[in-house]
Amino acid sequence: MGRVTSNRIVHPGMGAKQITLNLSVSNRGDEFSPHVHSSSDDTILVLEGSAELRQGRSRRRIPAGQAAWVPSGQIHGTVTAADGTVMISFQTPPDLVLYTGARDSLRPGAAAPQGVITPGAVQYVDFSSHQGQFADTTIGAARVKVAHHTIAPGGGIDVRTPPGSEQVLFVWKGSVSVNRDLTAVARDAVFSNGGELLRLANTGSTAATVISAHAPPGPGNPFSGRWTMQSGNKTFWMEIFDTAPPTGALFGTTGGRLAEILEPTIRGGELQFRVERTFEGPQPRKTVAHTRVRSSGDGIEGSTEVAGRSFAWKGWRTVTLPDRDDGQWRDAGEAVRLFTRDLPEGWRIRDGVISNTSPKAPVLVSRDSYQNFRLHVEYLLPAGGNSGIGLRGHYEVQLADDFGQPPDVHGNASLYSQIAPRVNASRRAGEWQSIDITLIGRDLTAVLNGTTVIDHQPVRGLTGMVDSPHEEKPGPIALQGDHGPVEFRNVTVTSLVR
Repeated sequence: MGRVTSNRIVHPGMGAKQITLNLSVSNRGDEFSPHVHSSSDDTILVLEGSAELRQGRSRRRIPAGQAAWVPSGQIHGTVTAADGTVMISFQTPPDLVLYTGARDSLRPGAAAPQGVITPGAVQYVDFSSHQGQFADTTIGAARVKVAHHTIAPGGGIDVRTPPGSEQVLFVWKGSVSVNRDLTAVARDAVFSNGGELLRLANTGSTAATVISAHAPPGPGNPFSGRWTMQSGNKTFWMEIFDTAPPTGALFGTTGGRLAEILEPTIRGGELQFRVERTFEGPQPRKTVAHTRVRSSGDGIEGSTEVAGRSFAWKGWRTVTLPDRDDGQWRDAGEAVRLFTRDLPEGWRIRDGVISNTSPKAPVLVSRDSYQNFRLHVEYLLPAGGNSGIGLRGHYEVQLADDFGQPPDVHGNASLYSQIAPRVNASRRAGEWQSIDITLIGRDLTAVLNGTTVIDHQPVRGLTGMVDSPHEEKPGPIALQGDHGPVEFRNVTVTSLVR
């Protein structure tokens, strides 16, 4: 259309039904002729250079780093204001007529575009100053959510495609890996369809810039996302997905396990659901927790009733941990040996072996705190033995006697209740075992007895052995001794830096 060449990057021909992505590079004076999308919204981003949005005789300058959201029915076009201007645009849903050329009002014999020019209908946003979402219902965009992400070297983000939606990622600067399966560099696009979690990690030495857009945006559930909650000294968390009806999980109200939310409803601005946990044994029993959630400023508040008791709590959005295990981390110094002296009552050390002298010994906690590190632990469990390793005061790697059993989220070398080992590499009860754990940001790797059983997997949230809700802060290394006899030796930790 006009003198601006718009390249179709994501389009219906490749299966996109909810969103398209176009890319253009143009020079001063080039024009994208006035047109109108009868049933589609247009989100235009100027990545480099500058352009003017034209509506009739009115022109509005859009410099690099700004975007214009144009609702359907509005006549608009662009005039390039600088050489080498780069723009991308998302149409939601796709305007199939656009690709036929019928929207080109400058072609010979073309009719004037049939639409309106409504003052104030087009919304302008400085997306370069936003880290995260900048186009959504807050500016009137009901068909799309668009976000801007700057990812530091070694950092990363998670981008989730809601079920029933389509997502487009456009890399403007730098390079990123996507789910460790592919690498996208500048001007590459990634198209995702339906409920997929995309884990992006910066693979370069400079900051990466990524634009993400998904359509339709979902029902706009105000409770969607990941939340950390606290009641007194009790910490728990939940994750709610922007689906209809809502889906998600809750940790901490029925013990240290993650439980799927059941029968969720949103009525009168309140989210209600329940979670259940069945305790097995000679006398199986079920625990049910009912939770009510309300918005409160930038956070949430609510109450949970379990076993006939109710407690109130407050919550906030869980922080993002930017560090990612990208292979660029190195030892900050020598390995530090932990728990060599002055052990609390209930523990002893003899000939380098640390053992609990009581089946209810307190948790051993290191004096120092650690952020990104590699941990080596050797341990011995008796038949039926159970213990755990606490990481940063936030997460637990389970230790259990499970030789010959299928891998399980509560088995040996699992991230308790969240990540099962890929294979069971456990040794028999009564044999010494070794585990090497690397934790960088939320990226966890575990090598059990020489076999990698968890490989760069994201930690979803807090687990058992949590003693702090602040996942962004460093924390101690801990050893569990209140689940029965256990022995440890050669416990060393090495801090990692870039």
